Amino acid sequence: MEDSYSKFISGVLILLILLLAGNPLNAQDGIPFNAERTFLDERLAKFEKNTGNTNQRKSVGRAVLYSLIVPGMGELYADNFRVGRYLLGSEVTLWLTVLGFNSYGNWIRNDAQAFAAVYAGADWSGKDDQFFVNVGNFNSREEYNEKKMRDRDIGALYRDETYAWEWESDEKRREFRDMRVRSDQMLNAVKFVGAAIVANHIVSAILAGNSAARYNDRIGTTESASGWSFGFAPLQHGFVAGIQHTF
Repeated sequence: MEDSYSKFISGVLILLILLLAGNPLNAQDGIPFNAERTFLDERLAKFEKNTGNTNQRKSVGRAVLYSLIVPGMGELYADNFRVGRYLLGSEVTLWLTVLGFNSYGNWIRNDAQAFAAVYAGADWSGKDDQFFVNVGNFNSREEYNEKKMRDRDIGALYRDETYAWEWESDEKRREFRDMRVRSDQMLNAVKFVGAAIVANHIVSAILAGNSAARYNDRIGTTESASGWSFGFAPLQHGFVAGIQHTF
């Protein structure tokens, strides 16, 4: 493209000399040569814009970065949003799924803890997830501690009274356990959806980079195609014509 610009400018200057040879730019015109040259440069820039020589290449790195941040945005930048819109839609859907699973899982978990507080007297303050599991697997703290003593797992014993619980019935314990399992399933599903979100970002970044490269190839082919273009721009003392041949 730089060679085309050079050929174009050379042609313009030659034509300018031929057109104005009978009326050279001098002090008698009352117009300084620098002013005329500035006016000419402005006209040439306008002519260049009108003849379509302002195609901008897309940065592959920028396209990749945009899609790593928000899937689909790199494709939009690279003029390929017909693909990017699906990636952006997937991103929105995945995040809504995360919010849904997380909210539902925590709702079941809170409901299960309230259930255990009523029917087993369990205190959840400062307790970890393992305590949540043990309450669903044993009818009482004594039953749990006896099992740990048989296994000689002394460090796992619950000695503090705040860790005490006792279910009213085995049926209530099984009901609580089912609630806990559903809660864990929902919260674990969030991790898998999170992995899908990461994968969506990576896939979008790869496609965005390819889209930017293909865009550059397209405009490169357009600019390098052989052909003639012609145009002219008026000057204060006439006009200037330009002929451009791209090889």
